[in-house]
Amino acid sequence: MSTPLHSPPDFRPEAAFPEFASLRAAARAGDWPAVARHFDGRTGTDEIVVLALEVAEVPGVEAMLAKAAAEEESSTLPELLLGARCLELAWEARTSRLAKYVSREQFARMREHLCNGEQLLIDVTAVERHNTAAWTIRIKNGMGLSTGLAEARRRYDQVAAHDPHSYRAQIAYLNQIYPKWGGSWEMVWAFVRERAAAAPAGAINATLVAEAYYEQYLWTEGEERRRFWQRAEVMNELYAAAQRSVLHPAFRPGYGWVGAHSQFAALFCLGGRHDLAAPHFRALGGLASDSPWSDLGETAAEAFTKHRAIALKKG
Repeated sequence: MSTPLHSPPDFRPEAAFPEFASLRAAARAGDWPAVARHFDGRTGTDEIVVLALEVAEVPGVEAMLAKAAAEEESSTLPELLLGARCLELAWEARTSRLAKYVSREQFARMREHLCNGEQLLIDVTAVERHNTAAWTIRIKNGMGLSTGLAEARRRYDQVAAHDPHSYRAQIAYLNQIYPKWGGSWEMVWAFVRERAAAAPAGAINATLVAEAYYEQYLWTEGEERRRFWQRAEVMNELYAAAQRSVLHPAFRPGYGWVGAHSQFAALFCLGGRHDLAAPHFRALGGLASDSPWSDLGETAAEAFTKHRAIALKKG
């Protein structure tokens, strides 16, 4: 009988968090009370945002959410979820193709959805000024609307004032300050290193270091890419970030832990340090996230399985 460390990887988010499956089932069934119960008692920015984005991916869920928004008088949750759904619809309309292959009609539909979502989220934050989940979603919504770096920082600061270690808000802001969205690598590394250092030991936030290095990997090619991963300081910084976050004794596997371990494991493998990847593969067991493995030149399952086998032998 195979063990999880030698079985095909399981990329399903619900394999790590079964509540995702029941939440999506309730959303597909149009059962608003069941959807709302998944949010009962949750106050953390990250867990609310993650669950909101799970709902947002359910096709056709906007009909149920619009009905709930019209009927609910004591909660902004329907508007929050509908705003997240508008964001999802916007990126579906745009598709993941390069801008030159996206039609004017697609961009127009994208903007319409973003504007609808922006108004919903503005309404939520007007009623609940400190709704950090709504502000977090507004960071990404603003990126699509090209509201700019200053506005992205204002939205992030609204979150940070009340939840300074919100990883989801930090990831959303990090995406805005990459060079491809008008930022710079100087901005990226200043933000990433500051927030990683400020987070409590055992928090997931130092994974920001891996996120930023992964983006650099995607935007380098050939000899430049090979030289980049041979730099000892890159591996050293990744190792320190892993030790401070997902490999720290105080770390607890909340939402995002599978992706975090996957990110570190993949980057160590890219750098030829499979020995440093081994603890992350062991922590994952048979679990994995599609990203970054799907970008390593093979199918995600093939890339994960190949590198896991090497890592477990070396580490």
